Amino acid sequence: MSCISAMLKNPLTVSPKDTVGKGMERLLKERIRSMPVVDGRGNYIGMFHFRQVLKQLLPKSVLAEGGVDDLDFLHGTDQQVVDKLGDVYKMKIGDVVDTERPVLREDEVFWAMVHMIYKYDAPMAVLKADTRKLIGIVSKQSLIEELLRRRAFTEE
Repeated sequence: MSCISAMLKNPLTVSPKDTVGKGMERLLKERIRSMPVVDGRGNYIGMFHFRQVLKQLLPKSVLAEGGVDDLDFLHGTDQQVVDKLGDVYKMKIGDVVDTERPVLREDEVFWAMVHMIYKYDAPMAVLKADTRKLIGIVSKQSLIEELLRRRAFTEE
């Protein structure tokens, strides 16, 4: 059995040409945490999510390998973070897209999907086999709903 059964078809997507502000507004309006980024042909590029926005707000010294964890040395005002968000808001999604998150293939076995959703604790894009075409996403909720549906079916 493949991951298709737990997949949400036709997910909301954003373009790499959209602004971060437009993407954030869609995330907030739809009450979701991430969306696939696709090009004009429906090819998957990566995921856009709030974590990528927060990453843009932090100083490079915090993000570097072995970076600074204690930020007490930053004595700026909250307004500086708000101002920085204003700059990030105008950026293109293509400049902040998360391209490192693994993807699922339409023929991925169910156990592999469960493992990936657990390991990355985030929705996973599902791509058509041997292509970059986005065909859907699997979220923790859609996975659990599918498992409960199957459980109910076997109890009848």
